[in-house]
Amino acid sequence: MMREEVTIFDFNKTSNRKQWDLVNDEVMGGISMGLLQIDDDGNGVFSGHVSLENNGGFCLIKHDINRISVEKYSSFVIKLKGDGKKYAFRCKSGEHQRHTYSYSFKTTKDWQTI
Repeated sequence: MMREEVTIFDFNKTSNRKQWDLVNDEVMGGISMGLLQIDDDGNGVFSGHVSLENNGGFCLIKHDINRISVEKYSSFVIKLKGDGKKYAFRCKSGEHQRHTYSYSFKTTKDWQTI
């Protein structure tokens, strides 16, 4: 049986970084700073500095997508190159849903499929 796949977001040279929202711990008094850029190859590059000062400690990027029916899907696939640190992928079933589904993973400095 062939698995059906759908691409939710694919960074490329014409991607608009403004389609993504940055949220730093400054929303609760922290001083961490995240940044999203599109590099010359069209890859989305998320970088920054996470600080634990002032009870902070996070930077995130988020992308709101149109609601899609997920009954025929069983997983998400993320293709990325990291920096050796731990990250989390989170999703939720509705804009106003308080809880998220979360998956933590460690990155490498090579391209990975998570």
